[in-house]
Amino acid sequence: MSDPIASCKMAVQLLHTSAMSDTRVTEAMCESEAGPVAALVKAECPTALADADPDELLQCLLLKPRQQRFVNILMGSAKAAWAAYHQHLSQSRVPSHSGVAELRSDNPIHDILAVEKKLIPPAAIAATYALVAEIAATVRPHVTDPQQSPEAKLRAVYDAFRAKGFITIPGESIPFVADAVTKRHFDCDTASLLLVAVAHELGWPVTMVMAPEHAFVRWEDAAGTVNFDLGEIHPTGYYLKELKIDPLAVHNGLYLRSLTPQDMVSYALAVRGTAQHQRGHLTEAHADYDQALRLYPNNSMALHNRGSCSAEQKEYTAALADFNTVIALDPADANAYCLRGQVKEIVNGPGAGTSDWDRALELDAISMGKVSFYKGQSQEMAGHDDEALMEFRDIILLTADLPDDQRRLFISDRLLGLTYYHCGLIYRRQGNQKAAKDSFFLAHQLQPTLPEDPKTGEEPRRHHERTNTERRTDRVRTEKHRTPRIVD
Repeated sequence: MSDPIASCKMAVQLLHTSAMSDTRVTEAMCESEAGPVAALVKAECPTALADADPDELLQCLLLKPRQQRFVNILMGSAKAAWAAYHQHLSQSRVPSHSGVAELRSDNPIHDILAVEKKLIPPAAIAATYALVAEIAATVRPHVTDPQQSPEAKLRAVYDAFRAKGFITIPGESIPFVADAVTKRHFDCDTASLLLVAVAHELGWPVTMVMAPEHAFVRWEDAAGTVNFDLGEIHPTGYYLKELKIDPLAVHNGLYLRSLTPQDMVSYALAVRGTAQHQRGHLTEAHADYDQALRLYPNNSMALHNRGSCSAEQKEYTAALADFNTVIALDPADANAYCLRGQVKEIVNGPGAGTSDWDRALELDAISMGKVSFYKGQSQEMAGHDDEALMEFRDIILLTADLPDDQRRLFISDRLLGLTYYHCGLIYRRQGNQKAAKDSFFLAHQLQPTLPEDPKTGEEPRRHHERTNTERRTDRVRTEKHRTPRIVD
């Protein structure tokens, strides 16, 4: 079962197969991969099945009082998918001979690096293994006191990385763990994965925890839990309040749960998919998002980005299904409303996305810049270059005289860079080469991954995938709240 939507589609098709007796339906349920979901559909939604839309059906099931039963079914399928995929990862691991020590065979970093190696040079993978082993060996003699607190032990590991020259730059996104090791920069995501890897070598009960646009690590044992966040300690309630997390999103497992090794691989696949997506490799990106969702169906980053990928492939029904799923799981996700509004505009014409964009602004006023960008992008995709240019120019004019810290409250560097980039594409189509060149230069200054001189005829990126989960706003954060890597 690849994901909840696919499961519901299969279940509905199964239940509506013509000329099937109740006995045959029961037999088909037992034989089908979607059988458990079909059985649940029949039990929970016995009426109106003839006109059931799989996406609406999914939302209905998720919001049912017995929704946990549905989640458990999906998680059971995910465990089966994990067993098969983990065997594949085990066969494709990079040897961890580091010159310092061999890492434990069950260390989650093995599977993370097995995912990353498709896009990362072998030398960077080897350097990551070496560093994890070295940090563990450095810290081990200093954390032997049984009275030492979890906070003190985690801080010893964090300080050891700092002593190796690691820094955190607010707003910077580091896609892969091996990238972080090469650059000696880490963000909240890669720092968390590295801390988990070292903690595992030391036998500590530490795992990664996701929050909207953020990640941290959690020490969890019989004595309680400690959340360690780039050198700071916060109770779980702090994240609920500060990041305004909807309780339903927590209940549905999107945020603040301790990730299993399976979940961390799902996250790594979503990150790799995002990297493929940014390079324009949509087929490969879609495959990574699919696999991420097989392992964890409620992976918010994968759902967001697969929706964006489907939209770029003009698979608008699939895109809407993914954005609808995110909203059903997390009704406070402003970015999902922004993206769904854009797809509605493409499918149904100007004005169709207004209600979603209004809802995004109600949830998060900082979404204003995103909404303006998506409006312009929708006009561009519809072939209305003049109208699109007006929207993009309005963004530039509104932010031109603002200090960077104030401007970022309206629109992120990344999205402003994309605004200039799309202006450049339009100017070039209109024959204004100087304005196009100037726009591409400014785009590259704000977002170095954008080309200064894109090839003539290059298609504009349509839906820009999010890195962590940009689930997800682009508010300015302190070091402990740097924006992870979901690309809006």
